Amino acid sequence: MKKNGFTLIELVVVIVILGILAVVAAPKFMNLQVDARNASLKGLEGSLKSALGVGYSKLAMNGLENSPYVTTRDKGDKEPDNYTFSANVGIPGCSKDAACTFYYGYPEATEETFKRLLANMDSDWEMVRKKDNLLFTFRQFTKKVTQPGKPDITNTVMTRDNCFITYTPPTSESSGYKLTFTPCK
Repeated sequence: MKKNGFTLIELVVVIVILGILAVVAAPKFMNLQVDARNASLKGLEGSLKSALGVGYSKLAMNGLENSPYVTTRDKGDKEPDNYTFSANVGIPGCSKDAACTFYYGYPEATEETFKRLLANMDSDWEMVRKKDNLLFTFRQFTKKVTQPGKPDITNTVMTRDNCFITYTPPTSESSGYKLTFTPCK
């Protein structure tokens, strides 16, 4: 008479083989998410470089690429005369009411100017201001916090110390901007 099913030894052998495969293959698959995030950040870095190049070109067409400070807003009472105000920078959305500011042809490290420069930026990204720099990271790695004593004012902060791109605007005509890639871990 023929017996249906598997013996206990056959089942144990199959379980051992699956265990070995899991130990060898699982770390490779677990690291794919980090690799995908780093690849996305590299793609964003390329987009930023392209947008910065377009912005610089638009200022260069207007002869403003070497100016230490260019803005689309009106001049205030106590601001230096060597700065350029009410400039037409040729970037859609930049106006007196929606100011865009540039240093030596490149954007100031503010969300407002970059939102207009990167009008079609994917909603997965968030910009976080940190001192004189602007950080670009995944929205899931940020949170909104209210300022103490000012419940109507919120700031975006990072929830981790990796997985972002740092934009540093130029400080002189010859320095240029810096994009620094900090990989995900």
